[in-house]
Amino acid sequence: MIGRELIDTVAQARNLGERGDSQDSLQDEEEKIIEAATSDSLALLRQELEGRFKMLEEKIASQEDRILNISKALESRQGQRDERDEIIIKLFRMMKKDLKRQANMLTARLQEQSNSLSTMVSREKANKIQPITLLQPKKQDPDPEH
Repeated sequence: MIGRELIDTVAQARNLGERGDSQDSLQDEEEKIIEAATSDSLALLRQELEGRFKMLEEKIASQEDRILNISKALESRQGQRDERDEIIIKLFRMMKKDLKRQANMLTARLQEQSNSLSTMVSREKANKIQPITLLQPKKQDPDPEH
């Protein structure tokens, strides 16, 4: 973005150069042009850089806000995770305790059933026991006459 004054100054300097003025007057005009161009371009450059710096500062502030929000969200979720983990651990402990109790109850029932079955079997055996001779088939005695 070149200012109108700078263009006019350059145009005047070219016109002076075409007329063939003395070398000193050309140097004076060039210095004026350079000073004008330098001050105008520096002002434009300064404005552009200030605009860029302002944009960068806004972006940095925005990023800082995002980082802060993300860190707050992580902290809150971490607290929820810890609480959730504690609840799950308590539930597992309760389940383990309940399973042990059920296993003990089943073991006791099976033991009782086993004992009752063994007593029933022993009673039946006692009632059914016959002398061995009664269970064996009778042999016929060979005729003593033969």
